[in-house]
Amino acid sequence: MRSKCATVMVAFFAAYALVAVRAEAAPKPQPASLTITNAPASTGPYSGSQCESNTYSGQCPSGDCQCLVVSGNFCTGKVGPHSRKNQACSLFMTIDNGLATGSRGCSPLFAVIQGFIENQSEGFVVGTICTFSSKASNFSGGLVLDTGPGFSSGEGIVTGTTDGTLSLKMKGTLTPQ
Repeated sequence: MRSKCATVMVAFFAAYALVAVRAEAAPKPQPASLTITNAPASTGPYSGSQCESNTYSGQCPSGDCQCLVVSGNFCTGKVGPHSRKNQACSLFMTIDNGLATGSRGCSPLFAVIQGFIENQSEGFVVGTICTFSSKASNFSGGLVLDTGPGFSSGEGIVTGTTDGTLSLKMKGTLTPQ
């Protein structure tokens, strides 16, 4: 009887130790941020644009959309303690004007941000852009990391403004692989 009890106790503690080791080995999310400041932004028709040809920003449910593009060395990315300034990145944002609320209302947006961690990184943004004057708009939404070197997942909140230039801030977390 004692040997059965001892065997069960050893098996229990072995299983507990295995679970504890696996739990400790799981990677912990790291804080991440992205900043784009006063980047020249071009807005144009959606049809035939880089927004339309991209898989995620290529959404225009109403058929009445415009495309906002930013591309250049405007991104400052930070993951954990590591920061990279003035790195190349691109943003392709589709604004669905056909689904706007009111004359100067808010419209859904779908965007792709590429290169914000390293060249291979890509994140998807869904959110809302609201016009507050004839030339300026605020936007906000959520970002999900699709691909990135050394990271298995990521998410964050995006806020920004556009008035001929684009300023954007993303704060969130990335989970190492």
